[in-house]
Amino acid sequence: MSERSAPQRNRRWLVALLLALALSFGLNLLFAGYLLGRSGATTSPASHHPRARGGPAQLGHFLASRSAERQASLKPAHQAYRRALREAMRALGQARRQLGAALQSEPWDEARVSAAMEAVDQAMLESSKRHHEAMLPLLQALTPEERRLFARLRHRPRGEHQAPATMAR
Repeated sequence: MSERSAPQRNRRWLVALLLALALSFGLNLLFAGYLLGRSGATTSPASHHPRARGGPAQLGHFLASRSAERQASLKPAHQAYRRALREAMRALGQARRQLGAALQSEPWDEARVSAAMEAVDQAMLESSKRHHEAMLPLLQALTPEERRLFARLRHRPRGEHQAPATMAR
């Protein structure tokens, strides 16, 4: 009888293991579906607002709210702005990777870490400077009314969640 109980015990463990794996797989699929759904979810009008995303993306959202003709006229300036921003972000990313490598190096080299931190600081300043310099020609190409609207969208009072009615095309 002890010979029969060992295979039954093994079978029970196998069934329990398969159930646990199936449950784990199902939960992973559920979590992945949730994340994918959230990445494309737009549950409120506020999520379409440029300020909802923050940062440079709000300029793209603002320009997308303009008429097709206006978008076409601003496209070259916007592309130049994005190119400059991409270059600045690449440099910042490289500085951050160097800092990561310095932090992980053995033995500890305080001078290397300090220099890498300084490089990240400089890259952040340069990125900000490039961003502002690249944005000026694009802002100059906007009409006075568009600049007023863009300024209003960038600096909304705290708690204002809805996009202004003037955001319409």
